[in-house]
Amino acid sequence: MRIKNILLLFISAVLILQFTSCLEFERNIKINPDGSGSEKQRINIDRSFYDMMIMLVSSLDSGKTKGIRDSLYNHDDFVKKIRTDFENTPGVTLNNVEGVTNSDSSTSYFIDYNFNTIKMLGKMTSTNPEGLGEDASKTEVIWEDKGKEIYFRIKYIPKDENGQNNTGKDMAYMFEGKKMKINVEFPYEIKSCNAADYSGNTGHWVIGMKELSEDSSLLMLEAVLKK
Repeated sequence: MRIKNILLLFISAVLILQFTSCLEFERNIKINPDGSGSEKQRINIDRSFYDMMIMLVSSLDSGKTKGIRDSLYNHDDFVKKIRTDFENTPGVTLNNVEGVTNSDSSTSYFIDYNFNTIKMLGKMTSTNPEGLGEDASKTEVIWEDKGKEIYFRIKYIPKDENGQNNTGKDMAYMFEGKKMKINVEFPYEIKSCNAADYSGNTGHWVIGMKELSEDSSLLMLEAVLKK
């Protein structure tokens, strides 16, 4: 069904970009001394997102309401796409991916994978590399060994150098109260960082989705580790 394919592509795109309404993210990253590591990611999608999509399609063709609802809550298609993306990305190994519909009609997706080099965190944070040009948004990852210290940084570099997102500004109200939570367990003790809080070798970053939708350059994790 053509409308199903269009919606599937739309949902996949917004999840990978990690910048859309009604979403919350939690990323739990563990980094090993050699730069390899693992991540467990949880993506929550509010019921309001599905209601909005169903209302939009129903306004165009009320006869497709049930079919659209079934398509939106069909986790198999999205899970299959995630598996395919990981299979086509060297340097990462997918351990598990699953989607569930919660009792309140929201959904949650869980992604568990390993990476063999810290640079791969950039691909997991950035937009889907398929079909993107040289001027596409990217994520810079730095792991610089300075002897007694290690400098770490993940910085989202938007296509717009100023990081401004005019579309995001127009829809910022839809992100109100939503958070992106990123927890990173390092192999060494944290000396300093720009996280909301940290203890020992673990930093906890919390970024408001409303603010992030208005200025994507806010997605920057920075830490100095003591070896």
